[in-house]
Amino acid sequence: MPRRTGTQTLTTTECINLFAKAESAAQEAPKPRQKPQPSQRLDIFPLTLPYDQPPPLQSAVVNNTRPPLYMLGWRYSINELIEKHIGRGNEALSTFERRYVQPLHAQHPEIPAITSPELQMSYTLDEGMIYFATNMYKRSYTHGQNRAFADAIKEVIQENVEPMWFRQH
Repeated sequence: MPRRTGTQTLTTTECINLFAKAESAAQEAPKPRQKPQPSQRLDIFPLTLPYDQPPPLQSAVVNNTRPPLYMLGWRYSINELIEKHIGRGNEALSTFERRYVQPLHAQHPEIPAITSPELQMSYTLDEGMIYFATNMYKRSYTHGQNRAFADAIKEVIQENVEPMWFRQH
């Protein structure tokens, strides 16, 4: 058998299989003595995953490491985020709240007013992201897998593209 050296990037299928093994092993195996930290092995975690192939929770152990933070939503260039969602000005977060978060709860009262992380926006000088779930906490992760919740957010922010899981860092 050839010996592998260095780092390698796994295919989506290999990641899915690896994640499935990690999930079942986490339920069966005793807890490791030293707790692996997130983001130690970014080479085995893809930059993006489709909506229907969520990453493992950050609390899972995958190949003796913990998964990095993933956020479920849409990523934009900063100019695209400004033009499409928040406009120019100094009140980006209040504009986002007024334009999307309040209408989401008004149009969909079945969605709890407090979810984790709910509908959020983050941005840097180069890019921005609108997201509604992460793999950090089970509650947020579960909301992300709720198709009705995802569709309601898509409708409110007027997005035609499916949300994706984006790896952070």
